[in-house]
Amino acid sequence: MECLKYVPALWIYSSMDRRDTVFLDSSMGGGRSYIGLMPHRVFLPGESDAVEVLDGMSDDDVLMGYLSYDYGLSLHGISSIHPKAQIPDFILADFDVVIEEDPVGKRLHVTCRGRVMPVCDEERFVMRLVEGASPPEDIPGHGYDVVSDMSRSDFVRSVEEARSMMAEGEFYVINLSRSISVRSSSDPFGTFLRLRRLSPSPFGAYADLCGIQIASSSMEMLLDHRDGVVRTRPIKGTSPRTGDSKKDRDSLSALLSSDKDRSELLMVTDMERNDMNRFCVPGSVDVGSFFRPEVYSTLYHTVSDVVGRVREGVRTGEMVSCMFPGGSVTGAPKEVCMETIDSLEACRRGIYTGSMGIFSAHMAEMSITIRTMVHSGDTYTIGVGSGITYESDPDAEYDETSLKALAMLRSLEG
Repeated sequence: MECLKYVPALWIYSSMDRRDTVFLDSSMGGGRSYIGLMPHRVFLPGESDAVEVLDGMSDDDVLMGYLSYDYGLSLHGISSIHPKAQIPDFILADFDVVIEEDPVGKRLHVTCRGRVMPVCDEERFVMRLVEGASPPEDIPGHGYDVVSDMSRSDFVRSVEEARSMMAEGEFYVINLSRSISVRSSSDPFGTFLRLRRLSPSPFGAYADLCGIQIASSSMEMLLDHRDGVVRTRPIKGTSPRTGDSKKDRDSLSALLSSDKDRSELLMVTDMERNDMNRFCVPGSVDVGSFFRPEVYSTLYHTVSDVVGRVREGVRTGEMVSCMFPGGSVTGAPKEVCMETIDSLEACRRGIYTGSMGIFSAHMAEMSITIRTMVHSGDTYTIGVGSGITYESDPDAEYDETSLKALAMLRSLEG
């Protein structure tokens, strides 16, 4: 169904009951955004496996939700030394109603399946949402208190240990992170709106599933598959952006001349290319651009673009099992790095560095859940990480993680 009236998906989502819904917000990058509501079925660990669910989709199914980094551990047969996280390793909801926004063409397309209520009633419900939509109102933040964080000295020690392992030839590049837990009474959706404003990104998302709220402002795409073409765009390399034009020019210049950041992105890009070759037509995988700078509100990143053509008969779950989790958030080689990450980091990562996305039998869009806040009870959990090579300065890597946390912590303030 095409809606006669166009309003931004953000307006619709801001005006509706957000329980048991997912909002994938690509409007700030000019991409399509999606709202999933009225779940017909929710797939959870213990009763199903995410890859099997994705491979078993019918031509009509549309699933939305998340895969945690911890699901990636089980996918690769890695046992964690840390206690199991409180949140599910994945949640995939089979939504009866999906609203798709095309912000360029200014169109809304609505799919109603008629399993929760008759199609005509679902369509009327959506039209009422569209008619009642209005710009989001500011929801004041209330600040935060840090509950737990990895100290600088502990993080530096982990980086030094990783560098020693690199000297022994165990891996080439690794991503190490720390988890920050803060207590705050700030409203999760209000926090998402502030995060969206403070750190605009092309792959934002908000979800309220099974009592967990996720606010994400990710700039990294793990997988975009449609019409038989698949893309990924790994990110590596970070430098600060302050708003001072001279300092920012110097910062970007330093990033683009950094051998450490270039080699880090090169190794990750090569690994992602190899992952895509497992399900793409031989010879079709190509690096379209490499070490391309991208500008964000508080920092600069460098990015690669990798594209390939999917082999006939490959299903969505197979692609996910080859690509997940993203190489930029593990390191290379992937499985060795994942085992090392588990031994060096203080806890499981949970949703951080996993993925949020939308899936069907013929398309998939998946972000990597960086710049992502997970709310449960009165606690927000924030993960921040940095790519480590043998050339890394451990203190500088800690400072990079603090830079990445800045917008998320500010989003909890008024």
